[in-house]
Amino acid sequence: IFGMADGNFNNASAPGLPFVFGDQSNLVLENANKYGWITKSSQLNTFFTRSYNQNFTGNVVIEPVKDMKITLNWSRNATKNNTAVFKYDPASDSYTTFSPNETGSYSISVITWGTAFVKDDRGTKSSANFQQFLSNREEISKKLGTSRGLSNDSLNTNTGFFNGYGSTQQDVLLPAFFAAYTKTPIGNVPLNFFAQLPKPNWRFNYDGLSKLPLLKPYIKTLTMSHSYRSTFNIASYTTNQFYVDDGKGNSTLRDLNKNYLPRREIQVVTITESLAPFVGFDATLQNSMLVKVELKRDRTISLSMANSQVTELSTNEIQTSLGYNFKDV
Repeated sequence: IFGMADGNFNNASAPGLPFVFGDQSNLVLENANKYGWITKSSQLNTFFTRSYNQNFTGNVVIEPVKDMKITLNWSRNATKNNTAVFKYDPASDSYTTFSPNETGSYSISVITWGTAFVKDDRGTKSSANFQQFLSNREEISKKLGTSRGLSNDSLNTNTGFFNGYGSTQQDVLLPAFFAAYTKTPIGNVPLNFFAQLPKPNWRFNYDGLSKLPLLKPYIKTLTMSHSYRSTFNIASYTTNQFYVDDGKGNSTLRDLNKNYLPRREIQVVTITESLAPFVGFDATLQNSMLVKVELKRDRTISLSMANSQVTELSTNEIQTSLGYNFKDV
């Protein structure tokens, strides 16, 4: 039934209905061990793989007044792939998991509007957002040290960082970066990024300007628009093979810089912000001319874990177009 083998596996259908219908728990492995579904050969090196995908999108359309439409949207996308060799271990006389590994990606809608228009200092060539990121690291280090239960003796009074949570430790950099560019108070920054909720992005359209007495003799239709979208992205991550915790989720091993090893190795995190358009006008004139003008702003901020470097790229664009609507063609 359902492609399962039955009747010859200790009266248990293999691999079981939960597995057939998408169960991602350890039940299938437990049953494989219990009912002897897997060979005891030492040459078995096939990986057992579990894949998890979560895609959440939400949209709300609001029309507060006639001809005005505001669309709010949320998004959260996560993928996770777990692989391991599940084979017989003669030493324990049972089936054991070897070489477990987890890879995945993660993205979530955020709001970075509070830092979108902050300009660099022309004299010092410094960025206020970047300086905020640097100062946030100390606060995040203290937050991590306190949550772990470290005493004040573990605080380096010269650097301001807790022992094990230095200025380049991944679990320090990520929340500090997120807080700086989303303008989130340190107390509200999630230390576990994979458990946070998406923030709304939006699009605004208003079609009522052509009805103004001043414009009506010249314009048939006129739409004013504005759009905002910002996403926090972790393109890929993988399990740190050297990570060991203390049973409470706290790392115990350290790297060459004396920082605690993170559970996941992340190479780059990126915030992608787009105002397309920041403001735009799309008009059809009474003489059938078509006129469109848009001011667009885009920004990409990346944090590299390899060298703790932040790269920010911004573009401003004015886009115009003219056309003519031919009748009876």
